[in-house]
Amino acid sequence: MLSLHRARAGNTVAYESVLDPLEAFMSAVPGVAGGRNPTVAPKFLLQVAIETNQADRVREAATALVEQVWETHGDGHGGLDSWSPWITTSSLDDVLRFENFGFDFIERWREIEAQLGGAVRERWRILIAADAVLFREPEPEQVQLLRATGVRGQPWWIGQAVLEAHVNHEPEDARGAGTVLAELAELAATMQPTDHDRYLTPLQELNVDVKNLVSTISDLDGVGRGFDRVT
Repeated sequence: MLSLHRARAGNTVAYESVLDPLEAFMSAVPGVAGGRNPTVAPKFLLQVAIETNQADRVREAATALVEQVWETHGDGHGGLDSWSPWITTSSLDDVLRFENFGFDFIERWREIEAQLGGAVRERWRILIAADAVLFREPEPEQVQLLRATGVRGQPWWIGQAVLEAHVNHEPEDARGAGTVLAELAELAATMQPTDHDRYLTPLQELNVDVKNLVSTISDLDGVGRGFDRVT
């Protein structure tokens, strides 16, 4: 971090002091509860690469970040701008955020997208949009992107973001929400139950009033009845 501050202050050679050590931590490593956060290195590299206009490193870091968070990102307690690599204390929950250190790679997501291609580009767009819906305030085009994203074949947390895009943002799309909810219910039915009754089921964890939504859509082309059949 000190090298990054020096580079931003005018000593641009210091950027290499940030980039070189990061390369060693770019490989996928498992996270450790209360400790190692494997997303820190690609986020750092992504920020430095975009500040220094290094397209190859932008692609490398964005690809690594997508791979590391795609399946489980929404299962955590913070968005892509959160950062708590070694310290876990509630007093720092709103302090250790990348944006507080001048990291703006999330706001510059379009610049990063322009450097990507194929499946990585599509996943990057969905990742940023889903993260915005769940943890920040999404842009209208991000809401529309998620509403056009199918739930089948997607990680559960992205399906949750798709549902919230239909329900929690204007104009509310009850019909689309009903379709997504029915698909999520089918997916939830295939998941292994937890060993402890105190844990919420996947549907109970949705940040949506499911009963009210089902009541609202019950007369829309049988969507509500379809949901009832799978629950």
